[in-house]
Amino acid sequence: MKTLKLILFLMLTLALTLISFTSCEMLEMMGISIGNDKTDDVADLKTSEGLEFTLNDDGKSYTLTGIGTCTATEIVIASYNDLPVTSIGHRAFAGCTGLVSITMP
Repeated sequence: MKTLKLILFLMLTLALTLISFTSCEMLEMMGISIGNDKTDDVADLKTSEGLEFTLNDDGKSYTLTGIGTCTATEIVIASYNDLPVTSIGHRAFAGCTGLVSITMP
Protein backbone atom coordinates (compact mmCIF):
# COMPACT_ATOMS: atom_id res chain seq x y z
CA MET A 1 0.00 0.00 0.00
CA LYS A 2 2.85 2.39 0.85
CA THR A 3 4.49 1.64 -2.48
CA LEU A 4 1.28 2.41 -4.36
CA LYS A 5 0.88 5.71 -2.51
CA LEU A 6 4.49 6.62 -3.28
CA ILE A 7 4.04 5.81 -6.97
CA LEU A 8 0.83 7.86 -7.14
CA PHE A 9 2.51 10.76 -5.33
CA LEU A 10 5.46 10.70 -7.75
CA MET A 11 3.17 10.53 -10.77
CA LEU A 12 1.09 13.45 -9.49
CA THR A 13 4.24 15.47 -8.79
CA LEU A 14 5.56 14.76 -12.29
CA ALA A 15 2.23 15.68 -13.88
CA LEU A 16 2.02 18.98 -11.99
CA THR A 17 5.61 19.80 -12.90
CA LEU A 18 4.94 19.17 -16.59
CA ILE A 19 1.75 21.22 -16.54
CA SER A 20 3.41 24.21 -14.90
CA PHE A 21 6.53 24.15 -17.07
CA THR A 22 6.02 26.43 -20.07
CA SER A 23 9.05 25.93 -22.25
CA CYS A 24 8.89 26.34 -26.01
CA GLU A 25 8.43 22.58 -26.41
CA MET A 26 5.40 22.62 -24.13
CA LEU A 27 3.90 25.54 -26.03
CA GLU A 28 4.32 23.64 -29.30
CA MET A 29 2.75 20.53 -27.78
CA MET A 30 -0.23 22.67 -26.79
CA GLY A 31 -0.67 23.69 -30.44
CA ILE A 32 0.90 27.15 -30.09
CA SER A 33 3.28 27.69 -32.98
CA ILE A 34 6.76 29.01 -32.35
CA GLY A 35 8.66 30.63 -35.17
CA ASN A 36 8.24 32.93 -38.08
CA ASP A 37 6.03 31.13 -40.56
CA LYS A 38 3.70 34.09 -41.21
CA THR A 39 6.10 36.55 -42.82
CA ASP A 40 9.34 36.52 -44.77
CA ASP A 41 10.30 40.08 -43.81
CA VAL A 42 11.37 39.88 -40.17
CA ALA A 43 12.82 43.39 -40.30
CA ASP A 44 9.28 44.80 -40.26
CA LEU A 45 8.16 42.88 -37.17
CA LYS A 46 7.42 44.94 -34.06
CA THR A 47 7.36 43.53 -30.54
CA SER A 48 3.86 43.12 -29.14
CA GLU A 49 2.99 45.92 -26.72
CA GLY A 50 2.60 45.33 -22.99
CA LEU A 51 5.03 42.42 -22.56
CA GLU A 52 7.38 42.45 -19.55
CA PHE A 53 11.15 42.23 -19.97
CA THR A 54 14.19 42.05 -17.70
CA LEU A 55 17.63 43.30 -18.72
CA ASN A 56 20.11 40.41 -18.71
CA ASP A 57 23.30 40.54 -16.65
CA ASP A 58 25.35 41.32 -19.76
CA GLY A 59 23.45 44.61 -20.15
CA LYS A 60 23.19 43.94 -23.89
CA SER A 61 20.03 41.84 -24.17
CA TYR A 62 16.67 41.14 -22.55
CA THR A 63 14.64 38.16 -21.36
CA LEU A 64 10.87 38.14 -21.79
CA THR A 65 9.61 37.57 -18.25
CA GLY A 66 5.84 37.99 -18.45
CA ILE A 67 2.75 38.67 -20.49
CA GLY A 68 2.18 41.98 -18.69
CA THR A 69 -0.76 43.87 -20.16
CA CYS A 70 -0.45 42.32 -23.63
CA THR A 71 -3.75 40.95 -24.90
CA ALA A 72 -2.62 39.81 -28.36
CA THR A 73 -3.21 36.20 -29.35
CA GLU A 74 -0.29 36.32 -31.79
CA ILE A 75 2.79 37.45 -29.86
CA VAL A 76 5.85 38.94 -31.57
CA ILE A 77 9.11 39.21 -29.62
CA ALA A 78 11.52 41.11 -31.87
CA SER A 79 13.52 43.46 -29.60
CA TYR A 80 13.11 45.69 -26.55
CA ASN A 81 14.66 49.14 -26.02
CA ASP A 82 16.66 48.58 -29.24
CA LEU A 83 18.34 45.48 -27.76
CA PRO A 84 17.72 41.84 -28.72
CA VAL A 85 15.46 39.57 -26.72
CA THR A 86 17.49 36.40 -26.29
CA SER A 87 15.29 34.19 -24.12
CA ILE A 88 11.84 33.54 -22.74
CA GLY A 89 11.70 33.23 -18.96
CA HIS A 90 10.22 30.30 -17.09
CA ARG A 91 6.41 30.64 -16.91
CA ALA A 92 6.47 33.86 -18.94
CA PHE A 93 3.20 32.82 -20.58
CA ALA A 94 1.66 31.09 -17.56
CA GLY A 95 -2.12 31.37 -17.63
CA CYS A 96 -2.26 32.54 -21.25
CA THR A 97 -4.98 30.37 -22.71
CA GLY A 98 -5.66 32.38 -25.86
CA LEU A 99 -2.22 32.30 -27.49
CA VAL A 100 -2.22 31.19 -31.10
CA SER A 101 1.42 31.87 -32.05
CA ILE A 102 4.70 33.26 -30.78
CA THR A 103 7.16 34.71 -33.28
CA MET A 104 10.73 35.42 -32.23
CA PRO A 105 12.78 36.33 -35.30
